Amino acid sequence: MIASISPAGIARLQRYEACRLKPYPDSKGLPTIGWGHLIKGDEAFLADPNGITQEQADTLFAQDLKVFVEGVTALLKVEVTQEQYDSITSFAFNCGLGALRKSTFLRLVNSRAPNDRIRSALEQWRFAGAEPVLLSRRQDEGKAWP
Repeated sequence: MIASISPAGIARLQRYEACRLKPYPDSKGLPTIGWGHLIKGDEAFLADPNGITQEQADTLFAQDLKVFVEGVTALLKVEVTQEQYDSITSFAFNCGLGALRKSTFLRLVNSRAPNDRIRSALEQWRFAGAEPVLLSRRQDEGKAWP
């Protein structure tokens, strides 16, 4: 069974996340830095106006990605292709493992539902607030189920 995101999957994920070296609020207003790293209360760079270096951002990304890879691997009950694994990991990185765990998308993947139903369930996760700004990301992730 596949248990790691591919270099192509990482590149796609980073295209969507973009790297910011100074703290910023994410779409939910949570403090974030680097490649979408949610800042925890005990992380000192929250108060540093200079932010972090690219190397620190990449290190945080690798640490965060490891958590999502392990979570996706634990939640998958069926074999998937590398592209599908990458897409599921991208979704989890963006929406969270809790959202993935409860999603119809994951239920359909694990039940080997028809690809059009999987893509449709994935595209339901297109909103950030009231705006459908994530539709192109979800459609891109959905290409793994042609």
